[in-house]
This record gives sequence, structure tokens and C-alpha cells, in this order.
Amino acid sequence: MTKGAPFLSNLWQFLYPHTIIGTVLSILVNSQIALSQAGAPRDDAALRAVGVALAAALCMNGYIVGINQCFDVAIDRVNKPYLPLASGAWSLAFGQKVVALEVLAALAIAAFAPGATPALLQTVAVSGLLGTAYSVDMPGLRWKQHPLLASICILSVRGFVVQAGFYQHMVQALDLPTDYAASPVIRLSITFVTILSVAIAFCKDVPDIAGDAKAGVRTLPVRLGARRVLHLVYALMLLCYAVAIAASWRSAGATLAHAALAALTVARAAGTDPANVGSVRSYYMHVWTCFYLEYLVLLAVAPGDVVMPATLASTGSWLGGEAGGALLAVWQTAPYLVPLAVAAFAYAKKW
Repeated sequence: MTKGAPFLSNLWQFLYPHTIIGTVLSILVNSQIALSQAGAPRDDAALRAVGVALAAALCMNGYIVGINQCFDVAIDRVNKPYLPLASGAWSLAFGQKVVALEVLAALAIAAFAPGATPALLQTVAVSGLLGTAYSVDMPGLRWKQHPLLASICILSVRGFVVQAGFYQHMVQALDLPTDYAASPVIRLSITFVTILSVAIAFCKDVPDIAGDAKAGVRTLPVRLGARRVLHLVYALMLLCYAVAIAASWRSAGATLAHAALAALTVARAAGTDPANVGSVRSYYMHVWTCFYLEYLVLLAVAPGDVVMPATLASTGSWLGGEAGGALLAVWQTAPYLVPLAVAAFAYAKKW
């Protein structure tokens, strides 16, 4: 990307298109699953709820990837010189203005736009906080320097916050008689994407070893080497499909799709050269493609075809009364709090 490139082309690169696709699919599929689970119509109110979620989430997605670039200019000049800040097409001051507008727009839409809900605001805000902790170079932050913290950020947002948050947004916006914890498809989605998010967190830094090492950012690939980290990624990918096949074996279509994607993942792994940056980047995009395709597979799976372990929420309903309500409250809030507590501990231990 050169300095004379059009603004929109630079903006598109700045926004990381592959993350936009993941965010859009997450919202559309989780919203559709919520509507199907409740037997609700796809009317104007549903479209409005989906639209406001897309607007807020895409703005926050832009903030998260943008703030990372603002603090990684020197690293990106080595690893990703085509990005607008790294190439000099945009000044750092301009990039900071863009990310400031994005985060303000995301929070304003999630709080005040027609169809907004408390669940949407919580989802967007928590995502933004974790994205800030991941990138910002301040005392106690810059979690990307610590492999465990970096993984927690990514798996928390993609694995739980986005999945449960946008599902609950639809529930609140349309007053649906359902809950994310009661949906076996969402439970499978949370499990699959959580594991896959760890693979993404590990794999994304492998092509960036040169720049990260030069900048003193001790990511997992810098510490262990590209080959070992890629082997971890391959294992996590296969674990994803093992879990998916075990949970959705009643659906022949889902089983075949998961088996085919697992076989493709093995074939792609065999053809990946850890010493070749282009080869590793290609495999990294394969991991994202698996992320996209899993949403499409889950969209076609009937809730009755998914077998997942009983949740704390269902246990709470058996208990009934105040005990059941308290247990359900723990279930609903723990996923937000536990990653932050573990992250604080991990940072103190310099993991």
C-alpha cells in the first residue's frame, strides 16, 4: 500500500477484513439461532436488532484492530509493511483519531440507538476493554507480550463474549423465551470457537516472529519457535473437530462436514513450511476459514442433533428457588470475571 493509495483502500487494510467477516458471521448466525430456538419471526424488530448489533460490533472491531496497529507501528514495519500506519500512508495522529471515533461510535450505538439492549452494550464494552488490555503499552497492560494473557483476550472475546452476548442481545431486544445457556447449538459454538480462538491466538504470531523478536515482544512463537507452536495449532484444530463430531454425531451432514474439514486441516498442515512466512500466513487464513465455515455448519444443525453436557444453568433450574437463581447468576457472570482474574494472576507471574 503506497502513500498515494485511496483512503478507502487504506481504511479496508486498517480494519483487517478477515476479522470483519468473522464478526459479521458471529452476529448473523447467533441471531438466527436465537430466533430459531424461540420460534420467533424474522420481522422488522428482528432486523433492527441485528442491524444495531452489526453497526456497534463493526465499530468496536475497528477500534480493537486499530488500537493494536497504533501501538505496533515499529513491529508492523517489519511484519506488515503494507498497513497504512506502517507504510506511512497515514500518520499516527490520524490513526489515533480514527480509533477514537470508532470506539465512541460503538459505545454510542450500543447505548442509545433504537434496538440497543444492555446485553449489546455489555458485549461491546467488554470486547473493547479486552482489546485495549491486549494492545495498549501501559503498566499492567500490553497483554500480547504474555502468551497466556494474549490467548485469554482472544478466546474470551471470540469464544464467549461475542457468542453469548449477541444471542442475549436478541433475547432482550425481542423478549424471546430462551437463553444462551439453554441452547445446545450455542453451547457447542462456544466450545468450538473457544478452542479455535486459542489456535488463532497462537498461529497469528508465527509469521510475525522477526518483528516481535526485534521489538522485544516475547510471544509464544518467539519463545518456542515456529515449528513447535504450529504443532500446537494443528493439535488444537483437530481437538475442535473431535469435540464437534462427538457433540453433533446425530447429524450426518454436520459429521461429514466436520470430518472433511478435519481432513483438509491435516492436509494443509502437511503442506505448511514453518520457515516460510507466506506458507504460515496461508495456513493462518485457513484457520480463519475454518472459523467462518463452522458458523455455517452450526446454522444447519438442529438443536436436537447436538448433545452437550448439562450446564450449571440447568442444574440451577433443578435446584429451584434462591439457590437456583444464585447458581444461574454465577453461570452468567463467571465467564466475564474468570478470564480477568486469571489474566491478573498470569500478569503478576509474568506468564
